[in-house]
Amino acid sequence: MKKLLISALALSVAPQAFSATFTNQADFLDFVDSDFYLETFDSVNFGTPNPSTFTDGTYSFDADSTNGDFYPLFNAGGPGDTWLSVFGGGQNLFFSNFSSNVTAVGGYFFGTDIAGNPFSTTVTATLANGDQLQTATSSSTNFFGFSSETPIVSLTAVTPGNNFITANDFIVGTAIPEPTALVVGMIGLAGIAGRRRRKA
Repeated sequence: MKKLLISALALSVAPQAFSATFTNQADFLDFVDSDFYLETFDSVNFGTPNPSTFTDGTYSFDADSTNGDFYPLFNAGGPGDTWLSVFGGGQNLFFSNFSSNVTAVGGYFFGTDIAGNPFSTTVTATLANGDQLQTATSSSTNFFGFSSETPIVSLTAVTPGNNFITANDFIVGTAIPEPTALVVGMIGLAGIAGRRRRKA
């Protein structure tokens, strides 16, 4: 099984797997169809079933946690901003059963301590072909997103030790022309224009 590691200094992309990865929400949305689904988790409470299906009618996914309970951190990100977390430290958040039109996923993923303070964590994304991608995050403003050439199967968010994995503003949608393909196309067009100028 191939694994891809992202850091602030390096980015590896497997051919025919991940089209692109993003650490900025605005950049991510530039390459996602405008009908994307943003789930803020503000409707989650202690009575929300687990696992639970989230949908806007066009896109859908399931969310689950290791121990069968969500722990909504109310107003943790500010008034009216609920973060989705787990009930016990060291548990995982699972996002799965994405609708078949989901080829782009992104959100804020991080760990929190028992008081709700952000803590370092690792996010692992899994594609239909089994390839995996991991990235480390350390604050509530660390965005992680990626697009795929194939439908996305699942995303597992984990945090080391006895801390609490947390997610916010989860986005699912359909990727539009992949950034890597677009860049290659632009380079190709520039080369053609250069050849034409030389012939003139």
